[in-house]
Amino acid sequence: MGPTAPRTTPTILFVHGMRMHNWEEPELFEHWYDALLALLAKTEWGKRHPQDLPKADDIAFAYWADLFRRPNFDAEATKGFDLPTVRDVYYTFLRGLVRGTDWLAHFDDQGRPRDPAAFFADGLVNQTATYMHNGPVFHPDPKAGDGAFFQVQAPVKARLSGDIRLVIGHSLGTVVAYEALARAPHKVTSFITVGS
Repeated sequence: MGPTAPRTTPTILFVHGMRMHNWEEPELFEHWYDALLALLAKTEWGKRHPQDLPKADDIAFAYWADLFRRPNFDAEATKGFDLPTVRDVYYTFLRGLVRGTDWLAHFDDQGRPRDPAAFFADGLVNQTATYMHNGPVFHPDPKAGDGAFFQVQAPVKARLSGDIRLVIGHSLGTVVAYEALARAPHKVTSFITVGS
């Protein structure tokens, strides 16, 4: 079987997660696209069909990170701190906190928290969900509706139409994509979640 004919409309939709506000859309798309190609190239299918790996035009990207970009949020610190180093330490701490909470937290058979660590973890998840559904955004689209939920759903819904058959969601983007799939008509046949 030869290479597939080029498509005129995307068939794959990427939906990114939270904490991507430091990325501009083209760079974040390229990052995702490169990761997808690297992953697919390692599969048996990708090794047998490298000519059929998706092209950039095969992919739509629901970018919403700019909604959470604070004005001057990433300006360089004025007291001699190296911002990338501070971020590395911060994210290393957060990863350790998540691993520690996961190890310490215990839930019952119904998923209810059984101990203080579980109540702490449950509160974080609850706060995130509440924020995403009700919180303000910094650069709202007046046509999308009030609140973060409608603002984030707008770019996903706009790209979900047409020939999209596969949706890939990362982290909170998984929840965003799932909600969009549940709320709008589509032709999606596959949904892949990453880091969720």
